[in-house]
Amino acid sequence: MERIHMLERAAGARAAKEARDLPIGRPPKMTAQQRAAVAAMIASGIRAEDVAAGFGIAKSTLYRALSRQREEAQAALLADDLRLRTGKHNEPRLFSRNFILRIVNGERRLRPAVIGVPRLRDRRGRMHLTGGHP
Repeated sequence: MERIHMLERAAGARAAKEARDLPIGRPPKMTAQQRAAVAAMIASGIRAEDVAAGFGIAKSTLYRALSRQREEAQAALLADDLRLRTGKHNEPRLFSRNFILRIVNGERRLRPAVIGVPRLRDRRGRMHLTGGHP
């Protein structure tokens, strides 16, 4: 019985955070500034192992941070292009399978894509979103 109540409270807290547009789940290991610094260090030729050791993170965390940094940079370019082409500033767009890009008051916001979006695998095992994405 207590398990049911605990799940209901957790679902309520999650819904309240979503309504306030707050992040859900574990906080990120690295800030945006740290991800930018890591990307600059890797671009300057410093080995990934050395950068990871300097920040006190695993190499896999470093590579995920680089991937996210790259996606955010692409989202910024996409946002500028979208704003120039359409003039629409607040229309949410699916940027990748991981992020939804929304421009609010001229500020670019990437938020995680909704969990539970129907997905379909092709013959090679690649994931594809299905349904009403743009």
